[in-house]
Amino acid sequence: MNTINASQKIKVAVPSLVREQLLLDVNDYGLRGIGELCNIILCGYAELRAPEKDSALPDDSIFKNAPPLQFSLHKGNARFRNFADAHALRLAPLCRHYFEEYVNLPRARRELFIKSAEMGCISDAIRNRAAVTLSYHGKQRHCSPCFIAFSKAQARAYLVIYEPGHDKDPLKCFCALRLACVKDVAIGDAGTAFHQNDFALSKRAKELEEHFDPYLCYGEMVKVRLTDEGEKMLARIATNRPETISNEYGVYTFVCSQLLAQRYFGQFLAEAEILEPATLREWFKKKLAESVARYKK
Repeated sequence: MNTINASQKIKVAVPSLVREQLLLDVNDYGLRGIGELCNIILCGYAELRAPEKDSALPDDSIFKNAPPLQFSLHKGNARFRNFADAHALRLAPLCRHYFEEYVNLPRARRELFIKSAEMGCISDAIRNRAAVTLSYHGKQRHCSPCFIAFSKAQARAYLVIYEPGHDKDPLKCFCALRLACVKDVAIGDAGTAFHQNDFALSKRAKELEEHFDPYLCYGEMVKVRLTDEGEKMLARIATNRPETISNEYGVYTFVCSQLLAQRYFGQFLAEAEILEPATLREWFKKKLAESVARYKK
């Protein structure tokens, strides 16, 4: 078998769309560069569809007008190189095949692929009902992982956790973290998961899994009075739009968490008046008063 050192260079001709998506993912997932992403993909090659035979791999001449992708193949990817040698597959076209297979995955599935190491720890913790310590956006959090879920159309992957003290109400201490931003997962002892030892909390976790949305809206309602222009905005602004339960003369009731209401109805300004819950109404009142004071200056 061939041995690989860290300085071995690989040069691959790839379609421009594949290269662009790889660069987008490098930025989206906070990777050090395209070389790191290429090595992650090749390290997990066994999880992707393998080519049937060498003749099925297009020749580089097809992509001669596209700028080549160059990176160093890490020593830890000797398994991939040995796979290519054992099946008499040309290395550069084989790399391109796996890059294309990766790019063709739905976005959420690519997040799972990139986060395979963290996913292994999280799956073990869920199976053993263990709490974990993890890093999220640079902040350490001690919590218990509940489940992995996807947004609509598998655009994002999320890890739903229970984090004691996140809210005064224990039933509102569940949070949805974007999986791509989860790092440095460390598992605690089996049976230490915070939500598993309480029937109401474990029941709530199951409900959130069965009715998942990234803002964990299930069971929460918000009542809003909309002006005529506000109703037009509701029809027009589709991103994160909450589900409507009822509308009585411009007073709408939505399936909506307070976090979603803050982000969605915050853009309505004077075209929406939050009626319930009282805590959310006070939040909007305070933020709008602060804005008025700033503009008066």
